[in-house]
Amino acid sequence: MGTKKKKKKKKKGVRGKKGVRGKSFCIRTELERYTDITIEKERCAIEGEWWYVKTLINQNGREYDLHLGSIDLGVMPWDMDSIFQFISHMMDVEAVTLEHPIIISPSGWIMNGWHRVIKAILQNQTHIKAIRLMELPPPDGVDEDKPKP
Repeated sequence: MGTKKKKKKKKKGVRGKKGVRGKSFCIRTELERYTDITIEKERCAIEGEWWYVKTLINQNGREYDLHLGSIDLGVMPWDMDSIFQFISHMMDVEAVTLEHPIIISPSGWIMNGWHRVIKAILQNQTHIKAIRLMELPPPDGVDEDKPKP
């Protein structure tokens, strides 16, 4: 009798799923999440194109105080498959400071700063610093398995 080999399920880990069309999300590798590495490798994606946060920070945009009541909280900016991933995001919310502005795309999507938005809401703030980009720079990369529409 032969023995059956069990197929190992691929673990998604901290990165989670690919982005949902029309939404953006930021991902970091496990190493970056659990060691205190700078945001140089943190990236944001929209419809298969992605930018390092560092690239977005270096863009011209106007900074202003955004009323937290104007943010659509009916969206889920992250794809999560486990409580572990949820806890990880909540640890990020707890650790983040509100000194840096969130980054908003020309179309109004929060590209970077959801953890800061959550923290500001939990602290009963009414406004958060934001930068609205006038235009997106060329992407730093494109996910090959996600064709542009």
